[in-house]
Amino acid sequence: HQNHSPSLPSIKLCSLIDSTMNAPTVKPPQRKLLRNAMILLAVSVCLGMSVFQIYRASVKTERYEQMLAAQTAAPISLNTLTSQTAADFLDLDLHQVSLKGRWLADKTIFLDNKLRNRWVGYHVLTPFQLEASKSVILVNRGWVLAPRLRSELPSVVTTDTTLELGGVLRHF
Repeated sequence: HQNHSPSLPSIKLCSLIDSTMNAPTVKPPQRKLLRNAMILLAVSVCLGMSVFQIYRASVKTERYEQMLAAQTAAPISLNTLTSQTAADFLDLDLHQVSLKGRWLADKTIFLDNKLRNRWVGYHVLTPFQLEASKSVILVNRGWVLAPRLRSELPSVVTTDTTLELGGVLRHF
């Protein structure tokens, strides 16, 4: 009794070999040059990125030290500055400041679509005019919950009396 298996189709190896043999090839010296060029490019990019990261780290460290020094220094009274230009206030970025004056309540701005713990609300920004000066500082008074209807604005209590405020001066 002999097992006869069905015959398998024959494959022409010659035609398969011939088609791959005709493909363009890179000669060994050119391949070595291309590989070395790719390695050099990759190393150059990595070195450039590492130098950039070191630069960023030094800038952030310097900024952190400036911020720490500004916040630990005694508060600066904005009312006692002799010249109150925008440049004066830029130099005081992140410093603790004190100011005396009054709110300009009718000019309050509600900065919309501010989320806090998944609740929708507003940042309340109210101009504060310095006493005996024309200078006005925009004060972020914090966050308030938005009313149910968007057509309503939140109620914020603002006094008309002269106040003394303290805080950190930030530019935005």
